[in-house]
Amino acid sequence: MKVGFNWVGALRVGLVVSFVLAFCISTGHQAWALPLASGAMFTGMAEAGEASGHRWRTMIWATFWLCIASLIAGLLADQLWLGLIATAVFSAITGISGAAGPRAGLIGLLGLVIFTIYLGAPDSSTTPLQSSLLIACGGALQALVMIVPNLIRNPKLFIQKYERMPSFWNRIRPHLVWGDTYVDHAVRLTIAVTTATVIANMSGLSHQYWLPMTAAWVTQAGRLGTIKRVISRVLGTIVGLIFVFIAIEMLHAHDWWLALFCGIGGAAAVGFITANYIYAVTGVTSLIVTLLWLDGDPLANTAPQRIGETIVAGIIAIITLSIWPDKNQEPGEQPTTSLVK
Repeated sequence: MKVGFNWVGALRVGLVVSFVLAFCISTGHQAWALPLASGAMFTGMAEAGEASGHRWRTMIWATFWLCIASLIAGLLADQLWLGLIATAVFSAITGISGAAGPRAGLIGLLGLVIFTIYLGAPDSSTTPLQSSLLIACGGALQALVMIVPNLIRNPKLFIQKYERMPSFWNRIRPHLVWGDTYVDHAVRLTIAVTTATVIANMSGLSHQYWLPMTAAWVTQAGRLGTIKRVISRVLGTIVGLIFVFIAIEMLHAHDWWLALFCGIGGAAAVGFITANYIYAVTGVTSLIVTLLWLDGDPLANTAPQRIGETIVAGIIAIITLSIWPDKNQEPGEQPTTSLVK
């Protein structure tokens, strides 16, 4: 069944992202923009389209995992070998998390993306602990915007019994067998993201997060899923970079206009996350690149590099899939690793 545009989630995320960006810009705390807005957007993305009784629980777990990922990555940003080990661990956890369900797989993926950003992002005036707390604030604000109106309209949705599920460990434990589809995906994701991290560090690129971040986004279970994701990611990245370049370098967007631009990007990312991956990537790229620009990452002279790294990340994902294919997967079968299509 084709999933349409999630306009309710898009509106919520767009408003919150625009608000936090306007606050950061008006108060001169531009370094706060990245953790606040990414916490708000990714928390909103994690619960997009879920039943009301489960949403706030999902948002709590998503925010918690995003905070842990950013804190550990920030603390290990200058520790090459420990950073690589942590990258492998986070990638493996993300790969196996899909066995607990598509929502868990998506939360794992978003945490891995945040981890790669903070492990290789440019220096910021915020400490790892401050960034983690700001992500928590962004996620909490996004949760409140969702919870309060629904609580006023129908409080029973939040106090009624909900379908209890087995613990995360009990859901993944049956799959912790060598050769299992999710174990294969965990191995493949670990190889792809860790390899991308090594290449990014050895290359001396000014934005070392982009290559492993993209590898995390595009590495899927199944050859067809990965190739489709690579093509969509490249196209979405190019369009998103064009939008950012026009907004910042040509139109010189600033203050409220920049906040509105980021809000539209966040809304597109969440609204299209299960409907059209190219549009979602365009929104994510527009928002993340703008946030990193506010945090001191250059834009004009790095756009071609970002496109090149996106292509390289796609090649890494496809090669990794060829080296480590799904051993027990039937032809045409796709294991559920996230909600992202």
